[in-house]
Amino acid sequence: MRKRESLTMEDPTRNVDGVQLRRELLRAAVWAALALAALVGIYYVLLVPFMDPLDPRASIQTETSYKNRALDVCYTLPEDWEFMGEEQLEAVTQQILGVANGAKGGQMMMAYKPGSALNVQLQCTGGYRNQKLDGESLRTVIDRKLYMLPEGAQSEWLEPVRLGKLTYEQFRVRYSAMGLDWEQYALVGGHGDYVAIIVLTGQTFEHPGELLSDFS
Repeated sequence: MRKRESLTMEDPTRNVDGVQLRRELLRAAVWAALALAALVGIYYVLLVPFMDPLDPRASIQTETSYKNRALDVCYTLPEDWEFMGEEQLEAVTQQILGVANGAKGGQMMMAYKPGSALNVQLQCTGGYRNQKLDGESLRTVIDRKLYMLPEGAQSEWLEPVRLGKLTYEQFRVRYSAMGLDWEQYALVGGHGDYVAIIVLTGQTFEHPGELLSDFS
């Protein structure tokens, strides 16, 4: 009988150039690193301003308007109104950090009408991760941690208001101070682990609640 020929498999690494293989592996590693760097860059450059309301890139302010891209809310300055400067914003930010339990916080915008008590504020505090921040639970957070009522104040929760991407619980306070009657509205919304607060303040006869129409 004819002897059966034996079958052998060729070693796949037999004809591989070791130097060339190392070059290919190095090239693949470089491309992988570049792809990762690009993804990280896209995250920080394009996505963070739409996720973190305290990120400086989230705030866009001109002479007549302010917009926060993370909250998707825009405020148009009424005629004869002015924005507060950076020093005033920093001073209020330090007050927020002093009384809030959040890990970080900030005053993003303040506007006022010269010669009047009317003013508008937008501030944000963080540190509420893993907490439900809507409806009754959001009202509880505000009652316990973020809002201090003047002595003798009368307060009530009003109907929620939708601005940008958030639904804000609306809180109204009326009180007397310095011989004057004041009215203040606080709109409180939850965004991730942040609490965003829009505050409208003025004397009662100035109807500060009407300032809400300047937001979009």
